[in-house]
Amino acid sequence: MVAQPLQVHINFLKDVLPLIPVDAALGAAATRELFLDWCEGLGYWTVRRACPLDGEHGSQDLAVEKPEVSDFEWSLALYTLLARVSLDVSPQEAERRFVAPACAADDATFAHLLETFSSMLSCAIADQTRVPAGAIPLLQAVGQRLLQCGHWSDGVGYRSGSTEADPGRIVESLFFRFPRKANLASRFANGDWRDVGLTLPIFEPVLRARGVDVRVARAWLSLCEDALDYYPPTHFIEHLKHVFPAQDGRPEWNDTPLVAKLAGLIQRFSERSIPLLPTHASELLKALDVLVDLGDRRAAAVQMSEIFRSTRRAESAADAA
Repeated sequence: MVAQPLQVHINFLKDVLPLIPVDAALGAAATRELFLDWCEGLGYWTVRRACPLDGEHGSQDLAVEKPEVSDFEWSLALYTLLARVSLDVSPQEAERRFVAPACAADDATFAHLLETFSSMLSCAIADQTRVPAGAIPLLQAVGQRLLQCGHWSDGVGYRSGSTEADPGRIVESLFFRFPRKANLASRFANGDWRDVGLTLPIFEPVLRARGVDVRVARAWLSLCEDALDYYPPTHFIEHLKHVFPAQDGRPEWNDTPLVAKLAGLIQRFSERSIPLLPTHASELLKALDVLVDLGDRRAAAVQMSEIFRSTRRAESAADAA
């Protein structure tokens, strides 16, 4: 670990960081390591400022001058820079220098610092014509740390109203949820989801572990809705079980519009998959049964559609034979 900087003028640096020519700093052999060490040191300093080690002074004692910028403004400027730098070095080096220190901090510090970093990486994947090689493994590393947060209620969902960091913004980045459409993007943010397969290894671990959480379920269903024409139906059917509790019970999102949205997606994916394999039809019908129990009328109508009536007739014929 690079030694902690002794003097950090955040009031000045906050406006300087966006102006740094990262390509030039990394492209010159004389400055590359010095620049990387300086960036790593700033990241480490910021982590320790937010999450002091035992025996360290409070956060305000680590700044040279009284800060005139908020913690959010500083972390936004710094982790935007660190994301830019991370895309120009190997993912292993970026994780070691910039991601690991924040991941080693407490949950609140981790979520606060890496929400900007994650957002920048997901935007880079969407914006750049050629997908940055390091962006996917770095987002995967953030996702693994997210799953270690200690405030997932009952070991499954995230406790709403917790005083600790809410991981919602990181979840949105891992599921490529963008606040607005960007027509000049290369994928996803511009409505073109042909490359949706790139997203699967990023969000799948979070969906498998925390799919019943309303934030995760909402992000996944929105992604499926956007990527309907390209999202593999087999993956949708496989992923479907992760948004329902493992034990009998009502999902956290049972009183939200997600119930109707899920019923609609099941209908649309089943129509894409005609004729349905019996195993796929069975999984979809199980999900529809749960939605019917939650009082969703559309789910009941989908159950009675010709797609599933044909499946039941085929199963009855097979049993009779």
